[in-house]
Amino acid sequence: MTEKTAWKNKAEGTAGPLSAARRSPARLAATASALAVAAALFLPPAAPAASAEARIAPSGAVPAAAQRAADLPPKYRQWLDEEVFYIITPRERSVFLGLTSDRERNLFVDAFWKHRDPTPGTEANEFRDEHYRRLQYANRRFRGYGKPGWQTDRGKIYVLLGEPMTRREFMGQETYFPAQIWSYQGIQGYNLPDAFNLLFFQKNGVGDFVLYNPGVNGPWDLIPSYKGSIGDYESALYLIDLVEPELARATISLIPGETVMNFPSLSSAEMLHNIDLYAVKKVEDKYAQKFAEFRDVVDVEYSTNYIDSNTVVKIFRDPSGTAWLHVALEPSNLSLGEYEGRVYTSINLNGILTDESGRTVYQFDKTIPLQLTGEQYARLRERPMDFVKAFPVIPGKYRFSLIMKNTVSKEFTSAETTIEVPANPGRLEISGLLLAFNAKPAPAEGPARGVKPFVFGDVQLYGQPGNSFISGDTLYAYFQVINAPKELADGGSVRFTFLKDDEERSTDLQPLSRYRGGPDIIESFGLEGFEPGYYTLVATLVGADGSDVASRRETFVVSPLTYLPRPWVPDEPPTGEAETQRLLGLELLNTGDYAAAAARLRRALDLSPGIGEARLDLARAELRLGRPAEAAAALEPLLGGEEKTYDLLVLSGRAYKESGRPDRAVAVLNEAVASFGLSTELLNGLGQAYELTGNRTEALAAYEKSLSMNAAQPDVKARVDALRK
Repeated sequence: MTEKTAWKNKAEGTAGPLSAARRSPARLAATASALAVAAALFLPPAAPAASAEARIAPSGAVPAAAQRAADLPPKYRQWLDEEVFYIITPRERSVFLGLTSDRERNLFVDAFWKHRDPTPGTEANEFRDEHYRRLQYANRRFRGYGKPGWQTDRGKIYVLLGEPMTRREFMGQETYFPAQIWSYQGIQGYNLPDAFNLLFFQKNGVGDFVLYNPGVNGPWDLIPSYKGSIGDYESALYLIDLVEPELARATISLIPGETVMNFPSLSSAEMLHNIDLYAVKKVEDKYAQKFAEFRDVVDVEYSTNYIDSNTVVKIFRDPSGTAWLHVALEPSNLSLGEYEGRVYTSINLNGILTDESGRTVYQFDKTIPLQLTGEQYARLRERPMDFVKAFPVIPGKYRFSLIMKNTVSKEFTSAETTIEVPANPGRLEISGLLLAFNAKPAPAEGPARGVKPFVFGDVQLYGQPGNSFISGDTLYAYFQVINAPKELADGGSVRFTFLKDDEERSTDLQPLSRYRGGPDIIESFGLEGFEPGYYTLVATLVGADGSDVASRRETFVVSPLTYLPRPWVPDEPPTGEAETQRLLGLELLNTGDYAAAAARLRRALDLSPGIGEARLDLARAELRLGRPAEAAAALEPLLGGEEKTYDLLVLSGRAYKESGRPDRAVAVLNEAVASFGLSTELLNGLGQAYELTGNRTEALAAYEKSLSMNAAQPDVKARVDALRK
C-alpha cells in the first residue's frame, strides 16, 4: 500500500471517500463553484457595514465606524467602537447613536449591561466583569501588527467565547505555516455544536494569525510554495497529513466527527457565521427600542428599565350600543419593595387615545397602590398580575398607547395598537374574538351600576394576555354580533373551528338562536386531548343559506406544563352611566364636536350634578359654541365650593367677561392671582376685564406686568400702546 493510498483510506473514516474523480477537471470545477458559493455566503464584503455579521467577520478586519459615531465624545466612541464592538446588537447601536445627551448615553450604558447581567438584583455584574477581563487579556496576549489585540481574529474569538478548553500549537515546518487549534465544548448558544474546533494560521508565515474558514480557505493555504491546483484537496491534505494528521483533519472540518462527503464543509463555515452572531443573538434588545421610543415620555430613571409584557385590547359594545375599549396588561415580572414585614409597590397606568392626526382624544392616569402581608405575598408570589381598564370610545380610528410604571423598582412596560369604532348605526357588526380560561356569574350589582372590564351581561370572563392554556382546561370564546337581521338571527349559525398548523382539528356548529340572536355569543370548549402547541380558533358567522357572512380568529397556545399560575387582578370599579356620559362628552369636546359634547355633558350632570369635571368640560364646550352665559351658569355651583382650581377660576373669568359681566370677571381673576400667583394668562385676562369696566389704569398695569414676564406678545404690546395714547 502506498503512502498516498494510506492517506486516502484514513480520510474515508474521517472526511468521506476520496476517489480519483476528485482530481478530475469536473471535480475541480465543482470545487471551485462550491468555493464561490461559500465565499458569497460567508466571506465579508470589502467594505463591510456596521452590522452584526460584518463587524465580526472572520477576516479580522474592523470596518470603519458609522459616520455619526465619529461625532460622539471620545469616551462614548471608545465604548461603542472598541469596548462593546462585538457584542452590541444593530438595534442597540442605532439607538445609542441617536441619543443626544451624555446623561442619556450613561443611562443607556447602564441598561446595556443590566440586560446582560446573569444575576440581576446583586451588586456584581458577572457578564460585564468577564467581558472586560477578556478584552484586557486579548489586548495583552494577541496584539497584532499595527492593531490592538481585540481587533485580531484570535482576540475577537477570545472576547466572544472566552478561554478554550485546549490549545494545540503547530510551530510550522517546511510542510505548513505556523497554526493553532482552539477547542471548545459545552457553549450554549446560537446553533453552535456541542464541541468544535477553531483553526488559526499565520498566512504566508508572517503577520497575525487569521481564522481558517473551510468555506473560504483550503488546506493549500497552509502549505508554503504550494505547487498544486487550488481545489485539489487530496494532494494538499496528503502533504499536511504526512506531518500533522490532526491539522489536516481541521482543514477539512472544524466539527469533530463530521463526515464530509463533499468539499468544502459548509457546516463548518456556517458554524463560524453563527459564532459571529453568538453575542448579538442571545440578548433580547427590545429594551433599546423602548428606551428610544419613551425617553421623552417617561422619566429618565424609568427609561432604561423596560420589561416585557403581554396585552389584550378588544372593543365591545354595551346594551346601549356604546363602544368600550377593554384592555388587560400583564407585565413579565413585578418587582416589590419590603418594609416591616409588608410587601408593597405602587403602579401607575397611563393610557392615551389619539386620532389619525395625532390629537389626544382621551387620556387617563391611574395609580394603583399595592400592599400585601407576608402571608398574602407567599400565596400570590408565583402568580402574575394583570391590570385591567375599560372606557367608552366614540366612533373613529385611533391609536391606543398604554404605559405601566412601577414607582418602586422604576421599571416600565408599554403596549400600543390601532383600533376602529364603526360609525354606522343599524348595520351588521362583528366584534373581535376574546378567549378566556374561566367564566363566572358577575356580581348582581355590577352590570346594574355600570360597565366593568371584561364583564358582559351577567358573565365575568377571566382571560390572560398571551392566551395560554393547558390540556384539560376549559376555553371560553366570546364575541358580539351587533344588529343581526332577523333572517340571520333566526336561521343563521356560528361555526367554531380549531386549527393546528393550518389544518382543521375539530369543528362545532351552533344555531345563532341558541344565543337569542346576539349580541353576546359565548361558548365553552374542553381542551382534553389537545397536544402542546399553537392553535387558532376561528369563529364564523354562517347565514341562513349556509354561506359564510364573517369570521374572526384568535391564536392560543396549549402549554406542555400540567399547571399554569393564573393572574390576580386588582379590582377595577364599574363606570356608571353619569361617568360614561362625561367621558363621551370629553372625547367629543377633544375632537371638536362641541354641540354633541355639550349634550352628553348635560346628560351627565342631569344624572349626577356634583361631577365637577363635567361642569368644567361643559363650560369649555359652551364657550366654543359662543354661549358664555351658559358656560358661566355651568360653573357657578363650583365657585361656591371651598376648593377652587386654577382652571375653574380662569374659565369663569372668561365666561363672565364674554357674557357682559366684567366686574365679576375681575373678581374671580384676582382671586386666581391671590391663590396661584401671577401668570401671563391671568394678567392678560385681567387687562381685558379691566378694559371692559373702563378702568384703563388697572388694565395698563396688568398688561405691562404681563410683558415684563414675556416680552414676545405683540397683541398685548399693541393694547399697551393703545392705552397709553
